Amino acid sequence: METDGRKARGAASRQALLEATLSVLERAGPQGVTHRAIAAEAGISTQAVSYHFGTIDELLVSAIQTATSHWPPLVAAAGTGSTARDLATVLVAEAQTNRSRLIAEVELYLLAARRPALREVAFAWANAVIDLFGELDEVSRRSLIAAMDGISLQLIIAEEPLTVEFVTAVLERALPVRAETTG
Repeated sequence: METDGRKARGAASRQALLEATLSVLERAGPQGVTHRAIAAEAGISTQAVSYHFGTIDELLVSAIQTATSHWPPLVAAAGTGSTARDLATVLVAEAQTNRSRLIAEVELYLLAARRPALREVAFAWANAVIDLFGELDEVSRRSLIAAMDGISLQLIIAEEPLTVEFVTAVLERALPVRAETTG
């Protein structure tokens, strides 16, 4: 029975560290992510950070997975009958209600350009969202990812909020000529 308690405490500590990592990213960007900063944010020892995540890259990979795992279910649950509109609805809502978390996610995604250890999980996240659109050729997949990336940046830097209708139109333009109607 003690083993189960240790596993549960370990899982809770690990989750607290991931949430602390996202909070530090939201506030200070990737340069603020250190073992010491994460430990202070989580209220636990620096050794605990090193125990759960041997390197900052391991921590950041897990943070990307944690931060982005909610996207495919959110998009699928939007249920408007159009995957482009579903994604647009979720993107706009996240930018309005959870802007700092969206900024942290974009920071992590961009960090993959400099940290090869993050690339696979960054691509996996993008592909998981794009897979909701069904079978697409590689050019269409990349076009949709580029549109999604650009819209994400525009949502967090735009002076005026982008509308669901506008974001839907951008995403639909990135899709192949065949009209995308359902996910």
